[in-house]
Amino acid sequence: MANADYPGEQSILSKAERLLVILTHHATGGSGPGDEDEYQRLRRELLSSPIAKSHVPRFVATCRNMGQFWDYIQPKYAHYRERRTFLLSEFQPLLSSVEQFNTFPVDEAAGEQIHRYG
Repeated sequence: MANADYPGEQSILSKAERLLVILTHHATGGSGPGDEDEYQRLRRELLSSPIAKSHVPRFVATCRNMGQFWDYIQPKYAHYRERRTFLLSEFQPLLSSVEQFNTFPVDEAAGEQIHRYG
């Protein structure tokens, strides 16, 4: 989700939503080209976000790549429906938290500076 004011930038909310889509797709037998790189990039960005990092699901913090995620999710739930339900419930605190901010990277950086010097 790009914003006209910030071309090429994604909000923290869209990053979290996109990460959920990638993981759900992977957990239900699919994967697309570039998913591994995008997963790692989104994971890194969310974990470095002051707004999102405390709400990122624990398995995202510990699974550094899609292979590790698959090793985590595959034995945990045998059925795709269970995996989808689990992922949505695990992402709900993150989505709810960042939804109220729905910030863009430049907004987040400005907020950090204001908090630091304010």
